[in-house]
Amino acid sequence: MGRTTSIQVFEHAISQSKSKAPIRLSKNTFSFIIQGSKEVYTHQKTELIHVNELLIMRSGNFLVSENIEPYPSYQSIELYVSELATSRLLSRFQGKLVKEESEQSFLVYRNHHFLQNFSQSLSQLTG
Repeated sequence: MGRTTSIQVFEHAISQSKSKAPIRLSKNTFSFIIQGSKEVYTHQKTELIHVNELLIMRSGNFLVSENIEPYPSYQSIELYVSELATSRLLSRFQGKLVKEESEQSFLVYRNHHFLQNFSQSLSQLTG
C-alpha cells in the first residue's frame, strides 16, 4: 500500500483568548502565528510562541492557550500534515530555518524572514 502526502490548510481565528484548552491532533500540525500568541503545555515544559514564529506539533494530545493581546483577535494559519508530507516539508525548510527550542512532541522555529514570507503567502491562499 502506498503512502500519501496529505496537507490541509486552514485559517484559524478567535476573538476571545482561550486558556489551557485540551486538543487532540490526528495529524502533525504546522501553526504559523499571524496575530496574538500560543502557549503549549506538556508534562515536561511550557512554550510560548509569538507572531511570525512556527510551531510544529506531532499528532497527539496537548493543552494550548491562544492569546489575542495585543491584537483584536488571535490568528494562525494551520497546516494539518501527514507523516510523509511532514518529512518532505522539513527537508525543504532545512537550511532556511534555525530551530531554537525542541521537544519530542513539538518544535518551535523563531522569528525569521523566511517564516514571515511563507506565512504571508499562506494568508493569501486562505484569505
